Amino acid sequence: MHEGRYIVDLAFLFEGIRREYSKHKGLIDCQFEDWILVNSNQRGLLTQLSYQCRQCFAKATIWSEPTKPDQLDLNTAAVTSTITTCEIEKQLAIENNETINSIPYITVVADDSWMKRSYGKGYDASSGVGAIVGYRTGKVLFVCAIHDMVERKGYEPRPHKCYKNFARNENSGKMESDAIAESFQSSFEMHGVIYRSLIADSDSNVYKRIVDSRPYKEQMVKVQKIECTNHLLRNLKKKLLSVAEMTQPKMQRKFCRGPQYC
Repeated sequence: MHEGRYIVDLAFLFEGIRREYSKHKGLIDCQFEDWILVNSNQRGLLTQLSYQCRQCFAKATIWSEPTKPDQLDLNTAAVTSTITTCEIEKQLAIENNETINSIPYITVVADDSWMKRSYGKGYDASSGVGAIVGYRTGKVLFVCAIHDMVERKGYEPRPHKCYKNFARNENSGKMESDAIAESFQSSFEMHGVIYRSLIADSDSNVYKRIVDSRPYKEQMVKVQKIECTNHLLRNLKKKLLSVAEMTQPKMQRKFCRGPQYC
């Protein structure tokens, strides 16, 4: 009901709790410990908290952040921040003369995260999120959430611009490649920039999907791939360990007492 972690304006929240508690305190001998949290509802990054007094059953609803008409709420501020971030990336590209036919081009970092790890073989996760991050600013430019889990729980997703919804039998690898490719196809429309270079892991499916979709065919630009150093080193380590395990005798591995004896 109200489990998990929240983004909260503590001063605003505590003032709201104090104010609502004080409104009904004089009715009967209600104590503050009777003022309990009974429910919570998510509205994007905002949370609506419902309190009730166990003595007089008075109720109150308090938001986790201000929702004033003359002030940006948390959801609007998050979206505005993303748009502003891309403007910074665009301006930096222009200042460095990184343009093609007067269109700024930038380098981005992309990756996905899934509710269930694949361990290199089981690509059957039903939900996840993909993100595109500007290389210079390190800020998020694009987020794509795959919310099959929401639908399976019987909830109707709120109206939004969704880039990809997938059936439950879809391969999560395909979800990843399609979601990232979609962000490249919409970069010019959304931000007025070209994602010319992509820093990502060694997954060839994602890069192939981007190239095949030809997001910048009108500008005659082919997206370049830059391998992520972290993933390269991790893959190298896996291969070295695999070679070591295959070449080292089993009995020696089992009874070796230390480097000086091996």
